[in-house]
Amino acid sequence: MQAISEAMIAPTPLDFERMQTICRRLPPFPPLASQLIELFARPDADLEDAVTLIRSDAVFSGELLRLANSAEFTSYEVFEDVARAVIYLGFERVQSAIRRITYARLMQDSFSHPFVSEIHRNNMATAFLCERLMHVHGARGESGEFCAYSLGLYLKIGALVLLRGYPRDYPRFLNTRVRNEEELLANERALFGFHHVDVSSHLVRHWEFPEGFQALVEQHVEPADESLPLTLGNAARLAARMARALGYSFQKTLTFEPYEKLISFLPDSGGSHFPKSAEEGRRQVDHHLETLLMTD
Repeated sequence: MQAISEAMIAPTPLDFERMQTICRRLPPFPPLASQLIELFARPDADLEDAVTLIRSDAVFSGELLRLANSAEFTSYEVFEDVARAVIYLGFERVQSAIRRITYARLMQDSFSHPFVSEIHRNNMATAFLCERLMHVHGARGESGEFCAYSLGLYLKIGALVLLRGYPRDYPRFLNTRVRNEEELLANERALFGFHHVDVSSHLVRHWEFPEGFQALVEQHVEPADESLPLTLGNAARLAARMARALGYSFQKTLTFEPYEKLISFLPDSGGSHFPKSAEEGRRQVDHHLETLLMTD
């Protein structure tokens, strides 16, 4: 691996061909997920058609039912039938569920490496924080609350591709000190030909996720606008920074803003969802991660 130097923060062209080659090492995208994404992209999409597709895959059906019956989608009804679960969830939440189930499958098929769990925990922490931000402080009428969690999962999925392509060099790179995320991305592209956001953006386009979702993944490293109510894009940017401040970053030497500073602009009404101290915030996210990992 090249030595990291100040010169590497100069702009480096994207090596698209090399990135595509590395992306092919990922497990194949589930065909059923592709069919469902294609279905929901049609203006005449119908939930009954979605039910028919989901029922064709017993494992996928079981995963959707488990998600519909989880505490995250609270209902007075226990769902045992896919059709009733899909009708209850509706278009937006079914699409979010598809992305979440697909992410879980990609993680299950991922190769064994200590850094995989670090990236996975970062992604889950970001997803949880993004969803909470949209639920408490998101713009009303914006459908973002339903896809906030799945958006958080995919922001940094490109890091898994870099790890798979460079299992020795990428962890070594992650242990080098950088001043900010801009420098991190510049150094990644200088060393490997592309950075993890390049890859995340490429994957969600290749998998034909909705265009709005694609744009949010690509733009999530831009500065956040801290005005309220939060848009989904700003919630994603803030959640990624909060996850880093709480210690979930897989780039341990990256300089981060204090958690207390990040939430200082949030009104006190959100205090029950966002503890004022980083220690309590970490406990809250840890509890969520432990609950998920026990049910995986």
